[in-house]
Amino acid sequence: MSKKIVTIQDLSCFGQCSLTVALPVISALGVEAAVLPTSLLSNHTMFSAWTKCDLDAEVESIFDMWQKQNISYDGLVTGYIGNSNLVNIIIKNIKNLTSGLVIIDPAMADNGKLYPGFDDDYVNSISNLCMQADIILPNLSEACLLLGKEYKAFTEKECQQIVLELAKKYSCNVVLKGVTKCKKLGVMVLENGEIKTYYHKKMERSYHGTGDIYASVFAGMLINGYDTLTSASVAADFVVKCIQDTMQDESHFYGVHFEKNMHLLGKYIK
Repeated sequence: MSKKIVTIQDLSCFGQCSLTVALPVISALGVEAAVLPTSLLSNHTMFSAWTKCDLDAEVESIFDMWQKQNISYDGLVTGYIGNSNLVNIIIKNIKNLTSGLVIIDPAMADNGKLYPGFDDDYVNSISNLCMQADIILPNLSEACLLLGKEYKAFTEKECQQIVLELAKKYSCNVVLKGVTKCKKLGVMVLENGEIKTYYHKKMERSYHGTGDIYASVFAGMLINGYDTLTSASVAADFVVKCIQDTMQDESHFYGVHFEKNMHLLGKYIK
């Protein structure tokens, strides 16, 4: 019997991010993916303009109906949610959705800045959501916000301290993204008290939506029974390959060509 994950995040109709990447990527790993859209955007917020409709009332109705139908999942992963009220609705309903893995990607910031439309109240609500997690997947910007630190360039040793502080604050395992060393980029993993880091080539360009792809590969791998470091490493390598296949296409600035690489995930199906 295949495992089931519910992925809870926005639906950006255009832009290769959030649910439009989560659903196919998780499915490619042989995991049944259910979706819960928290907000509806015309396109993601890295464009110069966008429309956005938060789905607070509908999300509550969906949770109520799932509970009436006794629908539950083997795991749960969250991404960009939209507003503090939506985050609080999710917090109230997590225990009804799954008794399995809760993976929280506190998707709210990058390059030391909050995403447009978010504020300190949103950071506080995401912090409360992280309290429900078995594993959190922050980048360095998000880690700083969660810990009240000033964002800067961090050494490997400083990143290890950040990981330990996050694990202590949220009583969970941690995958810290964006760790750098000797012109390489990596992910730092804390599992069962042990820190390990996987480094890969640092790409010359960055693209929107790669964090969503990363979280989806990671969640699918983990629910398939792979350990945290393997899941984090495979997710990182997949994102790098997608970026490599996009860099020559100057017209494709808004996301990555992940579709042509989906076959690479099939070997991890259990």
